[in-house]
Amino acid sequence: MNKQLRPILALFFLAFASVSCFLIYPVILRQKGYSYSEIGLIIGSFSITAVLTRLPLSRILSDWKEEHISILGLCITLFSTLLYVPLDGSFETLILVRILHGIGFSAVVLGSFSFVAKAVNEENRYQTFLLIGIVLMACGGVIPFLSEILVQLLSHRALYFASFLFAGLALPFTRGLRQEDFKAPNPNDMTDSDHYMSWRFILLLIVTLLFSHVQATVFNFISLVFDELNLGMGGTYLLIFLAVSIFISVLLYKYPRFGSVKFGYMCIVIGCLLLNLKSLTWGVLVISAFLNGVALAIIYAALNSWASNFGSGRQKSFFMAAFTATYDTGFITGTILSGIFAKYYGLRNLFFLASSIAFFSLVGAIILLSSRYGGKRA
Repeated sequence: MNKQLRPILALFFLAFASVSCFLIYPVILRQKGYSYSEIGLIIGSFSITAVLTRLPLSRILSDWKEEHISILGLCITLFSTLLYVPLDGSFETLILVRILHGIGFSAVVLGSFSFVAKAVNEENRYQTFLLIGIVLMACGGVIPFLSEILVQLLSHRALYFASFLFAGLALPFTRGLRQEDFKAPNPNDMTDSDHYMSWRFILLLIVTLLFSHVQATVFNFISLVFDELNLGMGGTYLLIFLAVSIFISVLLYKYPRFGSVKFGYMCIVIGCLLLNLKSLTWGVLVISAFLNGVALAIIYAALNSWASNFGSGRQKSFFMAAFTATYDTGFITGTILSGIFAKYYGLRNLFFLASSIAFFSLVGAIILLSSRYGGKRA
C-alpha cells in the first residue's frame, strides 16, 4: 500500500465511524418515546440533507482545496454532535441538528472523494477505491456493534461523544488531502467526458442509482426475511455479506485483473433472485450472502473509479459530488420505495424486483464498458 494513502484511509475510517455511531440511533429514539413517523423524519433528514447539499457545496466551495472542505465538514460535525446533548429532547430542534450534521457529512464526503479522484492516477484508482470500500465496510460492521456496547455500559449520550471523538480524531488526517492547486482544463481541449451533460456520465448515474437501490434493499429488508423464517434478525447474513466483500476486496487489491464487473453483476442478480425462492434454507441464504458480498466488492470500486475518470481538475469535484449524491440517493429510495413495494406485493417479490433492477443496471454497465470512457474491466 502506498504510504500516502494511509492518512487518507484513516480519514475515511474515522469520518465514517463518526456517522456509523448513529446506525443504532433509531433504537435510542424509540426508547426516548419518539413515534415511528418522527423517527423516520429524524433519521431521514440527515440523509436527505447530505444528498441535497452535495452539488451546491461543490459549486460554492469550488475554489477551496479538498483539505479545507473536509476540515469545514468535520468542524460542522463536531459542533452538531455537541448540540445533540442539550437538544435531543425536542423533535423540532433535533431535526435542525440532524440537518446541520448532514451538511457536515456532505462536505467531508465531497472533499475526500474529490481528492482521490484528482490525486490518484487512473491506473491505481480501482485499487484505491477497493481499499476505501474495505474501510467503509469495516465501519459499517464494527462501529454499530461497539456503539451498542457503549450505550449499554453508559448511556445514549455516550453515542454523541463517541461520534464527536471520531470526528475530532479525523481532523489531523486531513493533511493527507494536501496537494497543489489543479488548473482548470482548457475548454478547447475538453473531451466529451468533460461536459456536465455527457450521456455517459448520466448513464453512469443511472447505473449507480439502480445498484445502490438494490444494495440498500438487501441491507434493510434481509432482516425481515429472517424474521419471517424464524431464523433471527439477519445478523448472520450481513456478517457473511460484509466478510466476503472485505475478503474479495483484499483479493482484488492484489489481483485487480480478476475484477470483472459483468461477473459482479451476475452475482448480485442471482444473489437477490435466490431470496425470491419459496423454500429458503440456510444453504440458500449463505449462497445469497456470498454472491451479494462478491458483487459489492467488485461493483462499488468499479463505479467509483469510473466516476473519477470524468472531468479534469476542479471539474472532478462536481462529478464526484453528483456521483456520491446519486449513490446515497439509492439508499434512500432503496429504503422508502422498497418498503412501499413490499407492503403491497410481498417481501419475496421485492427481491425479484431487486434482481430485475440489478439486471438493468448490468445492461447500463455493459454500455459504459463498450464506450471509450467506460471502465477497463469487463
